Amino acid sequence: MTRTVEEVVALWEAVVRSGGAVGFPADVPGREIETAAAALHEGTVQGTEHMLVERGAGGLRGLVVLRPAQGNLFEHRAAVTKLMVEPSCQGAGIGSRLLERVVDSARQRGFLQLRLSTRGGGPLPEFYSRRGWTQVGVFPRALQVAPGVFCDEHWFHLNL
Repeated sequence: MTRTVEEVVALWEAVVRSGGAVGFPADVPGREIETAAAALHEGTVQGTEHMLVERGAGGLRGLVVLRPAQGNLFEHRAAVTKLMVEPSCQGAGIGSRLLERVVDSARQRGFLQLRLSTRGGGPLPEFYSRRGWTQVGVFPRALQVAPGVFCDEHWFHLNL
């Protein structure tokens, strides 16, 4: 495992264990996060995903992923996924900076639209709304975050 993958695993695990909405319930086995981080790294090597990071004195503080859509009908858009900030650094503007950077990167790559989804029941839907994203739908009880515990999934769109 490369140093970058190890850093991504550590960040992803810290975010998941603190209840972050990044694809796993809080009790997921660490091995599953390692597998996902390795797949993300492979996607960046192959160019199917673009990862932007923010580092600080202590190492990796946050990351966000831009995933171009596949197929001719969708080549004008991309998805923003895995916006993660080290829990001890949340509230310091890292998430906002990463979101701005990924939007700028998408514009530079020629995309016209971005989309993302996020877990409801917390501050994230409002976070995206305040930054100009338009909520286009809510899928009720779409995410099972623990046995018998469900959250809505909120879908957002941004024209570039």
